[in-house]
Amino acid sequence: MNNTITLRKTTIGGHTYRPFWNVHKAERPNTCRYLSDSTYQAVSNTEADGIQWLAEIGSDMGRSTAWLSNIAQNIDVYEQDTRYIELCKQQCARQQDKYGPIRNINWIETDFISTMEVLESLPKKYDAIKISANTVVKYLPTLITKINEGGTLILDEWDRFLKPNLIHVLQQEYGFTSQRWDSATLVVRHK
Repeated sequence: MNNTITLRKTTIGGHTYRPFWNVHKAERPNTCRYLSDSTYQAVSNTEADGIQWLAEIGSDMGRSTAWLSNIAQNIDVYEQDTRYIELCKQQCARQQDKYGPIRNINWIETDFISTMEVLESLPKKYDAIKISANTVVKYLPTLITKINEGGTLILDEWDRFLKPNLIHVLQQEYGFTSQRWDSATLVVRHK
């Protein structure tokens, strides 16, 4: 039985599906779709001209980094553990046949400081920032100071009960816009 981790991407019609780590190959043979929301399609549409600098807070095992390297010229990935960074680098490198050369990725070890400390220490403003966390809304004031005017946030709120409040704050307090507010991961643009 082969339990290798592989990245699968399925594109059907106008929808771009997020990559899926097929850890249990015997249980889910062939190409699998994990989430069929249009998150990555929204990123592509929002950033038609491409992103010069993207910050990814947590590499999500390298899968999102591999995909995002198609639309971002440079990616700074902030991750906690050196061993985990090495795993993510390996997984990204394995995707070059599917996604083309994965380039200009800076892997930055943050040790075990908090997410807020990582955000506060970002050395520059970015065109886009991707973050997955619980209670994302508490990071918004800092995130806004770290993106360029018209920048994009890619937000994955882990607690689905907190998502309505996050959407309200994004729209009402900060004036963000989105193509879809019902996606699992929100892709929002700062005015």
